[in-house]
Amino acid sequence: MRPLYKLIILFIGILVTFQKTFAQNISNEGLEFWVCFPDHVPSEDKFATMSLFITSKNNSSGVVSCGTYSEPFTITANTVKEILVPREISYIGTGSKIAKNKGIRVKVNQGQAKVVVYAHVFAGFRSAATLVLPYEALGGKHFAMAYD
Repeated sequence: MRPLYKLIILFIGILVTFQKTFAQNISNEGLEFWVCFPDHVPSEDKFATMSLFITSKNNSSGVVSCGTYSEPFTITANTVKEILVPREISYIGTGSKIAKNKGIRVKVNQGQAKVVVYAHVFAGFRSAATLVLPYEALGGKHFAMAYD
């Protein structure tokens, strides 16, 4: 290979090595989460139940709330805490009714580490789960849509 080509390849290699790269900085870890308990068809006359699973790489604490319901949680690093959300307070229900004060909020206490939240809705032989994205990843306006 000619010396000029070697020099060009070396120059390009140096440029690529020191070039700053930019990527998204959105994560499933967060300090505030919103989720809803959507309509779920009963299975063998068993009504759905919803659990939230909260975990973190570090010790953390916060509160799960919905309407007048509030339950504090404490997470030990690399463990999972299950919070059973009361159906009578959080279930959106069926039909075209507008559900008010049914949003489930997970809020980490100030100064505590970020957490990750998963939601699981289950009844009899039916089950649905989701990773709940933090508020900061969703932006200013979002909708919860479910099958009717």
